[in-house]
Amino acid sequence: MIWRKAEGCRVTLADGRELLDLTAGFGVAALGHRNPRIAEAWRAQEVVHALGDLADAEVTVRLRDALPRPAKLGVTGEDAVEIALRTALLATGRPGIVAFEGAYHGTGLLALAATGFEQFRAPFAAWLPGPVYRRAYGEDPGVLPEDTACVVVEPVQGRAGSRVPPAGFLETLRRRCDDAGALLVVDAIYAGLGRTGELWPGDGVADVLCVGKALGGGLPLSASGPRTSTRTRTPAARSPALRRSSCSTRFRPCSSVSPRPASVSRRPAGTAAACSGPAPETRRTPSSAACSSSPQASTGR
Repeated sequence: MIWRKAEGCRVTLADGRELLDLTAGFGVAALGHRNPRIAEAWRAQEVVHALGDLADAEVTVRLRDALPRPAKLGVTGEDAVEIALRTALLATGRPGIVAFEGAYHGTGLLALAATGFEQFRAPFAAWLPGPVYRRAYGEDPGVLPEDTACVVVEPVQGRAGSRVPPAGFLETLRRRCDDAGALLVVDAIYAGLGRTGELWPGDGVADVLCVGKALGGGLPLSASGPRTSTRTRTPAARSPALRRSSCSTRFRPCSSVSPRPASVSRRPAGTAAACSGPAPETRRTPSSAACSSSPQASTGR
């Protein structure tokens, strides 16, 4: 299938057929394909490429200021997840990752290790980092393994079939991370920017929040933002692992950067009620068991 034209929610194929894109371009075109306001903003930019960490474009500075946290920018969702997982390793000195069945975090090696689809991991099993401990999505993972650097989770799973966890799931993970001194990484790349009813789902509980897809509206753009203890009074601010990290808000080690004042308060996703359930068996990646739910829609990354 080849797309010849895409505008709004309508797609014209090369053979002339017209379709409604109910996926919004795998979540990228949340405001529609070729949105005229987005296109005009692109055309108005006087800098299209600066010098990365050496020199920001003015528009990049404005983008950072509009995000709910200081952030490191990337070009793909997998970039944002990898930045978050690397941050957890630097902050804790531990290699372990707790991830979930049915998770999709990208196909770069580090994010792929946390992804819950065996058919994606198997061809690259020899190169995948770890250990990765796989848990059932939506259930209390139990006491985290001693070498856990982080728990990485989607607020709503996309590729596994739009799976919504019970109320209080993210708050339960927050408490488990606090008990273990681990970071909570919330991958809101597919679910964020209004797709599930919240602009920044998981912002109230996450140590590192990952966003992308609709963030660029068609431009390859993602962001990975850490929580700093002076910016908020949410439970995430009390994470012992994040307090131990010497990383600055721009992820430059051993530098001192004063964070910007906290903006408007945000309600944590879900309710305070804890979800319950037995901790599933710990497995090390690569796992021989496939995700319990078959993928119903590709989300890309």
